[in-house]
Amino acid sequence: QKLTPDILLCLFDGVLARLDLHQQPESRHFAVELPDEQTSFTKTLRPDGGDHPPTSPRTQPLPLGPLRVLPLEDLVTAMSDALPTTSEFTSGDFALQMIETAERVTFLRPPA
Repeated sequence: QKLTPDILLCLFDGVLARLDLHQQPESRHFAVELPDEQTSFTKTLRPDGGDHPPTSPRTQPLPLGPLRVLPLEDLVTAMSDALPTTSEFTSGDFALQMIETAERVTFLRPPA
């Protein structure tokens, strides 16, 4: 039952072994990481354009612009500098680095 547009109440008959919660797959978006002080940002990069491996390179911290706007030219330069490539960094490369998908959270019932 939907209690509000943002709250869904689910009741299950029995004990769940697993529950997966995630946003709709079309909830793709661009994202950067904001440290605690939120006056600068970084971006974890995909070295091969795929998933983020445990040792993913990261851009150097970049200052946010006025009104917390991202300075895109500086971000593109930082990405290009951080990635080990000799080819030109294109708009497609930028999109591959920036796009993030909806998160998935899984709850598992502990073994008895």
